[in-house]
Amino acid sequence: QAQIVTQISCDKTLQGLDYFRLTRGFFDCTTLEERRNFIKCLFRIANASEKTSYDETEEIRKISNSLKLTHKDFIDAKLTIPDEDREVL
Repeated sequence: QAQIVTQISCDKTLQGLDYFRLTRGFFDCTTLEERRNFIKCLFRIANASEKTSYDETEEIRKISNSLKLTHKDFIDAKLTIPDEDREVL
């Protein structure tokens, strides 16, 4: 999954693609379990640089909502990162 994220972020053909179309396309071709795992993967990527910042958490929340995941799905994914590795306000 990390490879997919990297490919999407580096692919110059997607620069003009809007956020809604990108997340909708991902939603349409994945299962619920794949979307849950994807959000967990995003948290692992965010945490790779020491701590997961508040801004990173909020961006992942936005992605989670766009993928029609529940708040519980988001929280479950967030809790895969140890508390001491998460920034809070």
